[in-house]
Amino acid sequence: MSMLAPFPWKVGLAPLAGHNEPAFRMLCRHYGAQWTVQGLVSAEGLSRGGSKSERLLRFMPQERPTFAQLFGASPQAMAMAAQLVEAMGFDGLDLNFGCPEKKVLRVGAGAALMASLDKAGDVVGAVRRSVKLALTMKIRLGWENQRTFVDFGRMAEDRGLDAIILHPRTVAQGFSGQADWDAVSDLKKAVSIPVVASGDVRDGKSYRQLITRTGCDGVLIGRSALRRPWVFEESLSYARGEAFHPPAIGDVILRYLSLLEETEVEADCLPLARPHLLSFLHDLPQAAALRAKVGACQQWCILKDLMETQFSRLEAEQ
Repeated sequence: MSMLAPFPWKVGLAPLAGHNEPAFRMLCRHYGAQWTVQGLVSAEGLSRGGSKSERLLRFMPQERPTFAQLFGASPQAMAMAAQLVEAMGFDGLDLNFGCPEKKVLRVGAGAALMASLDKAGDVVGAVRRSVKLALTMKIRLGWENQRTFVDFGRMAEDRGLDAIILHPRTVAQGFSGQADWDAVSDLKKAVSIPVVASGDVRDGKSYRQLITRTGCDGVLIGRSALRRPWVFEESLSYARGEAFHPPAIGDVILRYLSLLEETEVEADCLPLARPHLLSFLHDLPQAAALRAKVGACQQWCILKDLMETQFSRLEAEQ
């Protein structure tokens, strides 16, 4: 039986390139994300002892359960990297066969493996034999017209994977166009292991529509969490038919800054914080001037003071 059957989590944080540091993942966990999947890491780099790959896999105990995510085309390198991930104490590992980025496709990895079911099967089999931790596989519908996702789902089930994550767009689509939620239903009917959907969930309403329409076991939310990290809590509330009241944006921002200071050296706080703060502030009325100030900040202490002063003042006015 699958280690993840029945699937224990309903909504989690998808990997977000450039926005996936521990503080943000912990923020999303605080606001309802039941598990997190970390950013994409090269199996070749990790298996060769690359320090950059190891740094990308850093996580905090408060984040758990958390999954690493690997890409690679070599069964041997993927198996070796998977063993390293297991030794690091991750709760699971996601094998990425869905990334459409050119630098990943050039090495025959990510979505390139969706062009060959046999090659992908060799990778999956080698990893499954090498580790005992929970294994998932992220896929897309296929390339342009070749919708091979059901074949890949059945392959994953045959080789002992614990769940499948489907981003229901083709490789050619990238992140454009509309996600095909009906494909999630088709995959769910074709396999007996859990199916997790990833794509086009923006809020609690769309989350409820997706799970109702497809019967999927779980949902990963990515880009929508950048502006609204409470989307996970909102989604669970909608699914239960409960009212949801979003947190004050000042509370979100100050919590995130505190988490950054707990998890990063000061020199790294400013470059990590700036893009998140610009996203958090995006929908505030008359936010343009404040966002301009954030963009102009060159010191962490100044940025932190700006946020504390701004949101303490707003609280005093309410």
